[in-house]
Amino acid sequence: MKDVIYVHLDAISNSVLTKGISVADFQCSIPRIPDNLLLLNTDAEEGEFETHTGLKIIRSGSVNAFFAQCQRRKITEIKWMDFNDLHLVKQLTPTEISELLYFGHMNTHLHSPFFYKLQNNYVFLHINDEVNKMYFRHLDDFYYILANKITQLYTERLSGRGFFKKNVYVKQLPIDMIKDLRSVMQEGVVFNFQSFINDDEKYRIHLYVVEDNLRHLDEQSFSNDNKVATLTYDKTAAKWSLTMHNWNHFGNTRAFTKPLI
Repeated sequence: MKDVIYVHLDAISNSVLTKGISVADFQCSIPRIPDNLLLLNTDAEEGEFETHTGLKIIRSGSVNAFFAQCQRRKITEIKWMDFNDLHLVKQLTPTEISELLYFGHMNTHLHSPFFYKLQNNYVFLHINDEVNKMYFRHLDDFYYILANKITQLYTERLSGRGFFKKNVYVKQLPIDMIKDLRSVMQEGVVFNFQSFINDDEKYRIHLYVVEDNLRHLDEQSFSNDNKVATLTYDKTAAKWSLTMHNWNHFGNTRAFTKPLI
C-alpha cells in the first residue's frame, strides 16, 4: 500500500510528474482506452515493428492486453503515445520522427506534445522507480485518475488488511475538489497517507508542498510549515471536505474549507 502520492502539474504543457500513480491506475480511470499506441522507447520488446518510424506499435484491440501484460510481467520501462490512424503515422516527416525520438529519450517534448497527424490525447513516460510523467490533451482526464486513486487508497485504509479485512464503501472523491488543488499542484505536492487519521469516523490525510525535490518523499515526516491542505472523508455521512492552509502563499487570498459533498 502506498504511503504517498506525489503530483507536480505543469498547466502550460498539460504534463504531470507523479509518483504513486501507475499505468494500471491510468488504464482503470481514463474515459476511453486509446485506439493504438506508438512505443517511444526504441528497445521495446512488445509490439509490432513499424518500418517508417522504426518504432514498435500496439494496434487497436491489443491495447488492453498490452497494459495487462505490463502489469503481469511487471514491465516498468513503458513509454508510449496514442494515435488514431496508422496511415497518418506513415506520413510523419523525418523532423516529426526525430521529435518522437527526442520525446522518448529525454522524457520531455521538443515542441508540442500533441501531434496533429497522430491526434494523440496522451503521452505516458516511465522515468524511474514509481515516477511517471504523463501528458493529457484534456487535464480533466488526469483529475479523474487522481480522484479515483485517492478514493481507492481511502477504501484500502478503511477496509483493513489480512484476516480482519472487510468491505467498506467510500464515496467517489469529487473531481471539483481535485481541481481546487490546481494551483498548489503546480508547486509540487504530496498526498501523505502516512498521516492517515481517524477522528470520530472522519478520516484525514494532509497535503504538503515539496516542490520538485523528490527526495523529500522518503522523509518520515513533513514540516507543518509546508502543510497546505487536509482532505477529510466522513464515513458516517459518506461525504468529503477539503480544508486549505497557508493558501495565500499560492496566489489565493485566504484559507477556506470546501463544504462536505
